[in-house]
Amino acid sequence: MSKNITKVKVSENEMWIVYHSTPIIKIRLDSMDEPILYQLNTGGWTTRSTIQNINKYSPAKVMTRKGKMYIQFCSDWVEFEEGMYVCKDGNPLTYVTEELKF
Repeated sequence: MSKNITKVKVSENEMWIVYHSTPIIKIRLDSMDEPILYQLNTGGWTTRSTIQNINKYSPAKVMTRKGKMYIQFCSDWVEFEEGMYVCKDGNPLTYVTEELKF
């Protein structure tokens, strides 16, 4: 784990990656403790280190360009949205069922 990063097992099927005091990644786990869904958050801290940690501890690829954050979607880049969900291949999801949401 990097400095200032903590893994927190919140429940049987949920784990958080916390950077300083911000849960930057919430992970939904299946019954075998394998990740099935990720929720990404910056907590308003769109710093280089926050983005590096999101890229390191989730399958997403995030970057900034001219002050805006973007996430890779297939071979394109789309604007990052706070609290967005990504699947285990790193692609953003447009719909998540209520039972999977955090």
